[in-house]
Amino acid sequence: MLLDRHDRARIEEAVSANSISIVEPAITPILPSRPNTRLNLVIGLLVGLVGGCGLAFLLENFDPSIHSLNDLTQFEDLQPLGWVPSVPRPTKNGFNPMIFKPNDRSHVSESFGILSTNITSSASGEMPKTILITSPEPSVGKSTVLSNLALALSKSGREVIVVDADLRKPSLHNAFDMANDRGLSNVLFDPRLLDESLRWTRFKSVKALFSGMLRDSAIEKLATPTMKEIIDSLANQCDIVLIDSPPVLVAADATVLSQIVDGVLIVCAREETSVSRLGTTLDRLDLVGARVIGVVLNKAQEEEREYDYYGHYK
Repeated sequence: MLLDRHDRARIEEAVSANSISIVEPAITPILPSRPNTRLNLVIGLLVGLVGGCGLAFLLENFDPSIHSLNDLTQFEDLQPLGWVPSVPRPTKNGFNPMIFKPNDRSHVSESFGILSTNITSSASGEMPKTILITSPEPSVGKSTVLSNLALALSKSGREVIVVDADLRKPSLHNAFDMANDRGLSNVLFDPRLLDESLRWTRFKSVKALFSGMLRDSAIEKLATPTMKEIIDSLANQCDIVLIDSPPVLVAADATVLSQIVDGVLIVCAREETSVSRLGTTLDRLDLVGARVIGVVLNKAQEEEREYDYYGHYK
């Protein structure tokens, strides 16, 4: 019993004794343990770079619109012929004013001058005499490009005839500020009216055959031999004929007219024309055997100027 009590007493004494010992004395830290600003900045920079590159990749591959001439390189057989900068807002009649000035050396006039040079110069040396100007969708500025291109061609000494074959929504008469009381719709029913319907514009060496009064029956005649006879007759009276037509994806008029001309010029608008629509347009024109001579990027940014500057000397 004494031994048992002695052992209990020793155990109680051991339990009641202080078992805590100082391993290292506490020292007040100079810097906080958290947050680690330097480490967080490095991690944030790396995450930002990776996230930014990923976002740019997604925007580049999933945004279907055309942003520059470089986006057209994916179409192997499509030749970029030039670019046209953004023009002022439409006037009250709904059409952009003439922006090409013969004696102006601004980049706006230069772009049309280079475009006209690229169109009239080809590797084969054969200049297309009748050119259909169209676009994949509406409101990309094809009529504006056609009007100012006609002035640029006339500056080089060529006689030009512009034809408004857009019998659904004509606009060339507004561009040249002339009446539209007679024109192609009249000639389609009576080819003898061609001479009196063809009129001089206020611009030197530029004649115009506007659409005339709109009527649905005239649209059907675009696919008849009469239309080809009209185009051939006009081609014999000048150096080059520029024909405006409805967009390819809106009406079949453009594909019909593309079969009776020497070449087709497609106008696209930056950040408006999608790659898929341009591809569909090319497929439809290829289906009817049309010859696409190239594409023009309208409403382009200033960055495209360097491309055209060197392209002018090719």
